[in-house]
Amino acid sequence: MPHLKVLALVRVQVTGSIPRVQGFGLEHLTIRDPVHVTENQVDIPLTALQEMRHLFTLDLANANVHGDVEALAHLSLEELVLEAASSGHITGTLHDLLGMPLETLQLKDCDVG
Repeated sequence: MPHLKVLALVRVQVTGSIPRVQGFGLEHLTIRDPVHVTENQVDIPLTALQEMRHLFTLDLANANVHGDVEALAHLSLEELVLEAASSGHITGTLHDLLGMPLETLQLKDCDVG
């Protein structure tokens, strides 16, 4: 099993879905402003991130992020940045995030209240 700690994809064309990187042991995952986002590219269901137990930083912006933030409740995230693109929809409540040791929280264009 490979051990890739940091994966940052910024302003590049990304295809596929998040479950494809689950086995890497990532601690920091950033996907920002992917080129040519469609519903078939950069599929990021928040439920797929539940298995990424080693994550400390999750930064997803303008990708096809969708789901309820409650799916992230059991992760030990210190930094969480979520920004939905027009093709994604993020919901939930801040209460869902209370169990995390968050130091940084940024939510933009989300229906999280």
